[in-house]
Amino acid sequence: MKILKVEFENINSLAGQWCIDFTDASYAELDHSLFVISGKTGMGKTSILDAITLAIYGATPRQGIIYNGNEGNAVMTSDKGNCYARVTYKCQKGIFVSEWSQRRAHDRANGNLQAAQGEIYSVDNPQQKLFSGRTGANGELGKANAEIIQLDYSQFCRSIMLAQGEFSKFLTSDERERADILEKLNGTEKYRRIGKKVGDHRSEARSARDNAQTAFDTLNNAMPKAEEIVADEALLADFAEKEKNLTTKKAELEARITWRNSMNAAQNRMIKADEDLKKATQNKSDFAENETLLARAEKAKECVSFYTKLQGLRNLQKSDGETLAQLQGKLPNAMEGLKNAGDQRALAEKAKSEAEQFVVENEPLWNEIRKLDENLKNAQNLVADAKKRKENAARVLAEAEGEVQKANGAILELEPKSNELKAVQAANAKDVDLRGIIPQSETLVKRIGEFDGQIRDAEKARVAAVTDYERAEGDFKLQSEKKQGLLLEQQKLFENDVLVLADVIQKHLVDGEACPVCGSKEHPACSHAENASVDETSVVSVAEKIRELNGKMQAVDAALGQSDVAKTRAKTAENAAVESIESLRTQKQEAADQVAILWKPWAEFSVDTASTVLEGLRQRLQTFEKNQSDLEKYTSKLELARNNEALYKNKVAEAKKSLDAETAAFDKASADLRKLADERTEKFGDKNVDAESSAAANKKNKAVAAYEAADGTFRSAENECNKLDTQIAALKDSLAKTVADIETASADFAKALKAKEFEDERDYLAAAMPEADFARLQARKKFVDESLASATSLRQEALDALEKLKTERTDETPLQTLLDEKKNVEDSLNGLLQNSGAARERVTRYKQNQVRLQELEKDLEAKKAEFARWEAMGEFFGVMDGRDFATFVQGLTFKSLLKLANKHLAIVKDRFRLVAKGNLDFEISDAEFDKPRGISNLSGGEKFLVSLSLALGIADFASRNVRVESLFMDEGFGTLDDATLEDVMSCLRSQQREGKMLGIITHVESVVNSITQRIELEPAQQGHSIIKGPGVSRGTAVA
Repeated sequence: MKILKVEFENINSLAGQWCIDFTDASYAELDHSLFVISGKTGMGKTSILDAITLAIYGATPRQGIIYNGNEGNAVMTSDKGNCYARVTYKCQKGIFVSEWSQRRAHDRANGNLQAAQGEIYSVDNPQQKLFSGRTGANGELGKANAEIIQLDYSQFCRSIMLAQGEFSKFLTSDERERADILEKLNGTEKYRRIGKKVGDHRSEARSARDNAQTAFDTLNNAMPKAEEIVADEALLADFAEKEKNLTTKKAELEARITWRNSMNAAQNRMIKADEDLKKATQNKSDFAENETLLARAEKAKECVSFYTKLQGLRNLQKSDGETLAQLQGKLPNAMEGLKNAGDQRALAEKAKSEAEQFVVENEPLWNEIRKLDENLKNAQNLVADAKKRKENAARVLAEAEGEVQKANGAILELEPKSNELKAVQAANAKDVDLRGIIPQSETLVKRIGEFDGQIRDAEKARVAAVTDYERAEGDFKLQSEKKQGLLLEQQKLFENDVLVLADVIQKHLVDGEACPVCGSKEHPACSHAENASVDETSVVSVAEKIRELNGKMQAVDAALGQSDVAKTRAKTAENAAVESIESLRTQKQEAADQVAILWKPWAEFSVDTASTVLEGLRQRLQTFEKNQSDLEKYTSKLELARNNEALYKNKVAEAKKSLDAETAAFDKASADLRKLADERTEKFGDKNVDAESSAAANKKNKAVAAYEAADGTFRSAENECNKLDTQIAALKDSLAKTVADIETASADFAKALKAKEFEDERDYLAAAMPEADFARLQARKKFVDESLASATSLRQEALDALEKLKTERTDETPLQTLLDEKKNVEDSLNGLLQNSGAARERVTRYKQNQVRLQELEKDLEAKKAEFARWEAMGEFFGVMDGRDFATFVQGLTFKSLLKLANKHLAIVKDRFRLVAKGNLDFEISDAEFDKPRGISNLSGGEKFLVSLSLALGIADFASRNVRVESLFMDEGFGTLDDATLEDVMSCLRSQQREGKMLGIITHVESVVNSITQRIELEPAQQGHSIIKGPGVSRGTAVA
């Protein structure tokens, strides 16, 4: 994986858009693939690395995931409203671009931070987004890039981006902290889960085996003895034979009972059939009289049509006779009405002719007057229009003259105010620059205050470091005094107990071997050693004193080492605090100088009065802005007033001309109107021509309507007389025909009566029956006949069934006797079943349990085999919670890590080698020492070399599945001597020779000077920084 380009905007102190292109030709040279990023503290060196991790993972090593700005969790430049970071990188899958961005509401610096957004795409297909959307606390952008790069954020920060503090983190950690690092590095948590899973399976398999054994033992112990089952089976065989005989007897009895029940039912059915037949015969006899009446009524129904026709003709004759008498009574009155109607029509015709003649004679005059009235109306309209135009012209003239006066008043009011404000603004013209200066000043003054707080914090840290140093120095002196006292005590011990010691040495001297004290091989004192021997108690006492002194000496030496380390740490912290104070003071002074330059035209800068002066400048700008706004408003109004004055003066002249013309037109139209009015009065007076014409027309129309009404009345009377004559003649003809038809119908009816054996019409009417009574008697007759036929048929069927049953069996045994015998047989069967039920249940359960026992035995063997497998695996994986297996895997990871670290350590310090000690601890094998050295015995420079080797080893391990071609190191190197620094640079150049592009962040001049390829950060205005160097450009680079 290689970083090709990083682009960003407004990240921390790096305001604006920046691009660093690592594909620039200068980085292709071997010597230039190792470069340094340098600058003073606070310039934003680390922010460049922040931009890389932000663009890929949405997080920085210093702040974690960036998404909402809570608790200071933001990277956007303080006076900006948006920021982004974009990285182009190459990996095994191709070249990709990943971008992280965030903005404030309305893109304003004081707006609320909005949710961060992310985007990933391939340079070969920019339109297809591999990821696009919100990236928040869940790190969605980082997860998407991890799928592509095959490095998660933790692995990336250990293989490509080595942040501040990562060098010594592994070296100074205890075993628990190292285990956490290894777990994240190699994912050994999954091995802990595997170990726990094995433990869970082992426990489950044991429980399953125990449960299966319990189930098998429980059932096996409950099984009855075999001889008991044999006895039960013999008993069941005997019961089976008896049960067969009783079942056969029961079936025979059931058949006899069924026949007897059927026989009884047939006999009962025969008795009921006889009773039903008798009842039906009686009903037939009772209906005989009604049956005769029904027969006569059926004959009468056949004569109904003849009787109905005859009655209709008789009714018609009567009706026509009555109508003829009525019409003959109306005819004289109708003739009298016809005569009167003729007289009225003649009078109406005369009035109609007179009205029509009057209209014809006066129509020409009326038309002439109408034309005159139309001309008068047009003339009146012309006069009215002329009058309106005249009045409108007068109104326009008055309005224009008023607007001229209004414009003159506005000019007189606005000109003095405008001139006064122009003079004020000209005197304060430079105040316009305050628009940009005040925001810059606010930011700088705020930063100066922040610098004061940081300086106070750094001063506290320096005082604390001095106190720690003095405390460590005091401890060191105290332990040195203790050690000196122990040395004196040791010397005194040797002087006082020299004989005891000599005696011990003499006892261990051997002829021909060198003395450990003087080196001589001859020992003349040994010949009389027994005479000068010291007792054993003295020897033991001296030995105990020596061991006690040695223990105290070791404790003092350890305390001296700790004090020395504490002094070194305190001195380092003091130096760092002093350096930080100087840097902060320099930045504060630079900010103060910038403010002083900005404020020079208006005020002197002083930290004490900065807030007051700043507020005064705000008020001054506010006053300037208000005056400028008022001036623009007055200028605009004055220009409008002058334009209005000229405009309305022209309108006054035009309005006067228009008024003169309209007055002349009004006078002419008035004269024409008077002439027409005189002519009309002379010819027709003041009468209304339409009213006169309408009255004549109405009179004519009424006369016409009266004539038409009289004519209609005459014609109606005439039609009425004609109608009566026609109706009287028709009725006379109809009566004659009806009389003839009655004679024919009477003959046909008499003939029909005779055919049906009726004596006359009276006999017919006596036989005729209403339709409802006729239908009722017919239904009754049908019911009686059908009931008799059904009863006869059912009796025959009952007789046939009875005879058939008699042929099937002959058995006179009473039903109850049969039922009693059946009950005795059933009781015997039930007793037999009860006696055999327990035995049958035992045999059935025994056979079922045998099958179940075989299944349980098979299941038990399978559970035992399964438990044996998990038991064997459990012995290998260790304790149930998986710790043993995880520790085992971490131990393997730790040993692999030491091998990788030793590869780098051999370059920088070939006499050193890291040796594992226990599970997760190590010590240093030093070629110049007989025994391994602990970490606490290393010097500061040696510790840095070991830390660097471990950090590079961790980077190699984290990227073991991914080829890493870029490496960035954020480490100061400030505590190294020249020799150690040279060793470090040799190690880094070896990384460069392996093909890595290596970037180092530092402010140490000796490191910066030793590297020719440099990216430098320099201070700019408002606390921002600028970047210079190869591949660096402002704005976004062209892809």
